[in-house]
Amino acid sequence: MKLNSQTRVIVGTAAALAVIDIAVRLIPFGHNTIITPTSGNVVRAQQFSLVDQWGNERATLGLDANGEPGIKLFDRNGTMRAQLDTFENTPSLILCDRDGQRRSYYGMDNETGNSILEMMDANGQSLTNISVDGNSGHVTFSDANGNDQTLSPNQMISNNVSLLPR
Repeated sequence: MKLNSQTRVIVGTAAALAVIDIAVRLIPFGHNTIITPTSGNVVRAQQFSLVDQWGNERATLGLDANGEPGIKLFDRNGTMRAQLDTFENTPSLILCDRDGQRRSYYGMDNETGNSILEMMDANGQSLTNISVDGNSGHVTFSDANGNDQTLSPNQMISNNVSLLPR
């Protein structure tokens, strides 16, 4: 079938509009930018966002306001449940409950490099803290009134205290 010039213009215009429509639907605008490899297979960006099939953000990999890298994981309700970052150059892993409240922290003392494991209640109050101080570990238990009891390894051995279920 041979098309006359007017029909070709109409068909060409329709095809061009279809391409533009597809591009507008697929290319993010605003603060989002299409990232293309700059050399080889390396992609450079300040933030990556992983979204589910409904467009809900489920994970981010990016930099905070101070330029520190971090990864955040969100549940299907959009609540942050885990965060791995280097706040003030100190690596840490934070686990949150279903309300987004911090419940477990694993990190280190930035000055000494000593490890810290802290477990909190729903109000963010530390109830159990396991830490390293020099060449020794300590376990601190706290109650709702803020009363602390710290046990060193020697105290745990002499009192037959075990952190493992019996």
